[in-house]
Amino acid sequence: MNNLTLAKARISVANGDLDLSRAYDALKEGNIGKVRTAARRAAGYYLEAVNLLEPNELYGTHFMSFLRGIAEDASVPEDVRKCGSDLTQRLSDLNLSGEDALSCANKIIDYCKEKLKDYLD
Repeated sequence: MNNLTLAKARISVANGDLDLSRAYDALKEGNIGKVRTAARRAAGYYLEAVNLLEPNELYGTHFMSFLRGIAEDASVPEDVRKCGSDLTQRLSDLNLSGEDALSCANKIIDYCKEKLKDYLD
């Protein structure tokens, strides 16, 4: 693993943490749309970090494609796949609360942290 790839993965994780913090701030403000968007982005950044270190064409190149990828990846636990699917749904098709969006993002992030621990610790 080269240092540039590791640095990019660390930046993705830092961006994910920043967006997760933004999601919690938006929840406190009652801005549910912003919560959902920031939660999606946070999970997407963590998935990007994993994809940098363990490339998989299924995951694509941007945060929504990363979420679609995890929703379709049979090697991922079912509850994590469902969270990816929930976060990719059009908000008009799925009534996902801010708390639910954060729960899903955290489940995906926890999954990613487990995969990343051997690389980034």
